[in-house]
Amino acid sequence: MLEIKHVSKSYGHILAVDDVSLSVQPGEIYGLLGLNGAGKTTTFRMIMNLFSADQGDILLEGEPIGYPQMDRIGFLSEDRSLMTKMTVKEQMIFYGRLKGMDKKSAVDAMRYWLDRFNIKEYETRKIKELSKGNQQKIQFITAIMHQPDLLILDEPFNGLDPINVELFIDVIREF
Repeated sequence: MLEIKHVSKSYGHILAVDDVSLSVQPGEIYGLLGLNGAGKTTTFRMIMNLFSADQGDILLEGEPIGYPQMDRIGFLSEDRSLMTKMTVKEQMIFYGRLKGMDKKSAVDAMRYWLDRFNIKEYETRKIKELSKGNQQKIQFITAIMHQPDLLILDEPFNGLDPINVELFIDVIREF
């Protein structure tokens, strides 16, 4: 499914990613572990085609990752990428539409996942009114609501208590 072949990335004289190769098959959970600054986030951003690799290839189903594959990938960034003045519903519809969902499908998926994460009462609340942990839940839902083939999670448990970490783990395993 995902192949990374001899990928490297530098920022000036700093080598951030050095000749990384890996393969992830459908159904596999694969983790990148390393110290801060080891290149994990840079690798994720190259997979998402946000950064270009200086050398090497990144392929999804044998094809170079580009715009056409983006609807098949869900991405949870380590940074909050939520629009804080929007309501949860507006946010979910917006992200769902970006991933090719029609409005009804996005709303249906949103309601399912809000219920699953025990936050259905937040549908009409603004993102800025939510706790950090509940914002993380919303961001996670936006990454999975379109049922992606590949799910990339950069520090998914950031801001979560142990009970919600377990809930995230359960959902990740189901995927």
